[in-house]
Amino acid sequence: MSLFFKNSILKGLKGLEGLKGLIQVKEVDLFIGCPACDGHDKKPSFWRHCKCGKRTTITDGGYVGCRNVRAGDYSCVDKKFMECKWACSEHKHTYKPTNSNKFSAAGIVRASLRLGQMLKNKDITEEQYDTVVDALEKIAKQLDA
Repeated sequence: MSLFFKNSILKGLKGLEGLKGLIQVKEVDLFIGCPACDGHDKKPSFWRHCKCGKRTTITDGGYVGCRNVRAGDYSCVDKKFMECKWACSEHKHTYKPTNSNKFSAAGIVRASLRLGQMLKNKDITEEQYDTVVDALEKIAKQLDA
């Protein structure tokens, strides 16, 4: 294995829990209101990674990445949800950290209930549901850390 290739793999793994996690990662496109904003609750929307323009994703491990991370472009990496910064239409050029108050135990319960409703309405698949529930569990652990 060339040194360049090995370094590329290591860069792609940054923020993950090793190669095993990379192989088994499940992800869904992130569809959420701004995780940074406290004063408004805009309608949820899909997000784009500003660095590459690809769709932002959430993994079953509670990491935020983009479609480039597992597509072979190792210039993009996953980060813990709670460590991400966000820019929405309310603050387009100011990246704000995730608002931990929005993701308290009560917020995660509300998100879980909403997911159940989306599954019941067939707005999401069972696999997407399972992935997001796993992500919410990991995000809760990030809050505890």
